[in-house]
Amino acid sequence: MKHRNIALLFMFLFLISCHDKVNQKEASGELERYKPNYAHFFDIEYHTDYKKISIYSPWDNEQLSFSYILPYDSVPKEKHQKAGDFVVETKDPALVVLSAPIAGALCLLELDSLIVGLTDPQFIYDSDLHQSIENKEIKNVGKNIQLQMETLIALQPTLIFGSGWDRLSADYQQLISLAYVPVLMYDWQEYHPLGKAEWLVFVAAFFNEEEKAISQFKQIEKSYLSLAESEKQVHKPLVLNGSEYQGIWYSAGGQSYMSLLYAHAGGDYILKADSSKGSVSLDFEVVLQDASRAQVWMYTGGLDDYSMQALQGEKYQYFKALQKGNVFSYHKRITDYGANDYWESATWQPHVVLQDLVHIFHGDDSADTLLYYFNRVEREHR
Repeated sequence: MKHRNIALLFMFLFLISCHDKVNQKEASGELERYKPNYAHFFDIEYHTDYKKISIYSPWDNEQLSFSYILPYDSVPKEKHQKAGDFVVETKDPALVVLSAPIAGALCLLELDSLIVGLTDPQFIYDSDLHQSIENKEIKNVGKNIQLQMETLIALQPTLIFGSGWDRLSADYQQLISLAYVPVLMYDWQEYHPLGKAEWLVFVAAFFNEEEKAISQFKQIEKSYLSLAESEKQVHKPLVLNGSEYQGIWYSAGGQSYMSLLYAHAGGDYILKADSSKGSVSLDFEVVLQDASRAQVWMYTGGLDDYSMQALQGEKYQYFKALQKGNVFSYHKRITDYGANDYWESATWQPHVVLQDLVHIFHGDDSADTLLYYFNRVEREHR
């Protein structure tokens, strides 16, 4: 009996010790956490009875760094809420989406049935979503820069997904004051293509679909890294990016995600030495010499008659890529009403974009049929 009591005492002390270690671990911040491998501006913490999803401002502005608390079943909302946190209602979610790329993410995650409102419906490529818009099942809530606030409020959304900027817009401020929950997406500020795509996990976390999203992302990552590895030692064609507008050449910066895509696809980007992580604007004459030597031109301008006629101008005839017919644009997947799938889904499928670039940089003319997002401009529009 004495030995049994001693054993029970040791068991009791052991359980107390384990409990204390859990408490100490939580108190020290050592929680179970999803820390992205490529993305910089979000993470997810898993506590005993709630989940915390955090976004971090790319501009080091704490006012734009939000946390979202998702309590588990039967846990009072107020228990974990802190000043500035948003508590998310997880039952019967209804979403308003303020950009086509976010709609694309929800489609890829098979969560698009939760959308009740969209901005700029003319930019939506997905046929099912577009049909729902036509049938008035998804409401038009205005433009991204000018919301129809009354229509949006009437939908009573539980979450409003939109792109985060370097300041909080008046619309967002009004929505917050009315106790709505804006989810700011900073995916477009990520510099690695896989960092952008990893925001699929962020979106999925609001609906407890992380496992599915992580599985999808791992497949994307595997495909992307395999392609990037295979193109390390091949011939690197000189690549030009951008287009001219009123004498100014607009192009991707040398440290941008697009520059990284070109490098991973085995291309030698003309502006790779540039230090900008965003876009750059240069005098046309400055880029003319290097541009004329490029073997491939990734054109970013319009395909309307005016733009195509401009390419017939004398100054463009010095472009080697134009002479050889190696001008490509991201307009292959476009609807009759002008929606472009590149802007809707390419962010979430960098492996597909990379595969296209590999075909463009290293394939022959027959590879054109394999392109998903891009087409050869000179053949179809000149």
